[in-house]
This record gives sequence, structure tokens and C-alpha cells, in this order.
Amino acid sequence: MDNRKQNKYDIKILTLSLGAKPKTSYKEDPLCQAVEKAASHGITVVAATGNNGPEAKTIDSPANSPSIISVGACDDRNAKSPNKVLLADFSSRGPTIDGFNKPDILAPGVNIHSLSNHNNGYQRLSGTSMAAPIVAGCAALLLEKTPTLTPQEIKRIISVSALHLPLTQAEQGAGVLDLRKIADSTDFLPQKNTLVANLNSNAKKASSFHTGLNSWFWVILILVIVLVL
Repeated sequence: MDNRKQNKYDIKILTLSLGAKPKTSYKEDPLCQAVEKAASHGITVVAATGNNGPEAKTIDSPANSPSIISVGACDDRNAKSPNKVLLADFSSRGPTIDGFNKPDILAPGVNIHSLSNHNNGYQRLSGTSMAAPIVAGCAALLLEKTPTLTPQEIKRIISVSALHLPLTQAEQGAGVLDLRKIADSTDFLPQKNTLVANLNSNAKKASSFHTGLNSWFWVILILVIVLVL
């Protein structure tokens, strides 16, 4: 928080591909308190829900925090169309121990190409830890387009644009992340303040008008002097 206040790193997004089984309410969980504080300071926090499925009430901490974006995993490898995407068996299900509906969103998390720590190569990995960074990347693109978006606005845009599957909310949240729908539409972005825009436009017109008057004043003055001489 101190680094953000001082603009040392200007952190806008925090991705957590980690978690632990919650033992208490998020209000008493130190990790949840930390991410809640980050969100309240304008940082969009994205966390993996965990790989404890298919049982219900298996959302890890800090993904059980209400203010952050909690990401479950889906399997899109053999889907012939987006609505044929499957929920990954291992993806943790809600609700949380506090009764919140989680996850918030699903993203691809099965057989994802990722970096390997062997010979600087690549490997295939599965898990909600692979799905969470995809949603974080979407949040980064939204901030790149509209830097003034708040964490809650980003969460809302991602949720309302999601592709709903024939699953329960405890399994899928809002549905599958739909990057194409977000990219192709501006309906999800905050509308410009037309009053402020009009005021700025009028101010520019007034400035141009006064500048024009000043220019003509000097032209007329020079002409008078020439005529007098």
C-alpha cells in the first residue's frame, strides 16, 4: 500500500495463484484482510479459487474475499463452440463459508502452455492458478483502455459480459470470461460526463474568441498608426 501511495511502483493489478483452506470468516483471515485492503486502495485483485472440486464449499482463501475477482477453471480444449465449454472437475465450488457466491468468473485452466523451470522450456499445466492470470490480463487490457476504472467496475464489466453456461452460480459464477465481447463493445465502459465535456468545450470556444479579439486589436492599431503617419 505504501508503494502505491508513493507511486513507486504504481501497482494496479495483483494476481494470486495460491490459496489455503479457510478456517474462519474472511473478516478474521489475515490474507483476506490484506487483499480487501488492496482492493479498497484501488488495486484490482485476482485470485485462483483452488483445485478442491468437485465438492461444494471448497473455495480457498483469499478467493473467498467478496471484493476481489475469484477465478475458477474451465476446459475449452475440445469445445466446438463457446457454450460447449466444460467446468473443470478440479475447480473449487462455492458458496464460501460466509455464504458468498464464488467463483466470480471462469477462465481456461486445462492444459495451458506455461513456462517450465527445466531447460528454459515450456510445459502444459492445469489448475485455477492457470486461469487466474488470464482474467488478470483482461483487467490489464481494460485499464489500458480506461485507466480510471475502479476494481469494482472492472469486476462488473467482466461479470456482465460473461458467457453463462448451464451450471449453477456456485459452479461458474457469472460464467466464462468473454474477451471478445468485452473487446467489441464499449457499453461496459463508464460514460463520459457530458456536462464537464460541454463546459470544457465552451471554455475552449471562449478562449479562442478572446484570442481572436486580441489579434484583431493589434491589426487595427497598426493600421491606425500607418494612416496617421
